[in-house]
Amino acid sequence: MVGLKPTYGRVSRYGLVAFASSLDQAGVITRSAEDAALLLGVMAGFDKRDSTSIDHPVPDYLAGLGESLRGLRVGIVRQHFDEGLDERCAAAVR
Repeated sequence: MVGLKPTYGRVSRYGLVAFASSLDQAGVITRSAEDAALLLGVMAGFDKRDSTSIDHPVPDYLAGLGESLRGLRVGIVRQHFDEGLDERCAAAVR
């Protein structure tokens, strides 16, 4: 299973029920990264009905799946690893 929450502005929020405007995004849950890339490619793009939608070209997400992750840096907020966090969850993230 692959879950994807797009970057703010990448996918139109037009038609969504607003709960927390800066957090409301239409994402996908799919069976594979390929399916998620295909869906994001269709969903992404400028929408004049959404003032937060960005007018930027939509990359070929499917083509990007084969790119190396070498050099990628991932930030982890240390404060989220405090008392009460299930140790199995913490170990999986680390």
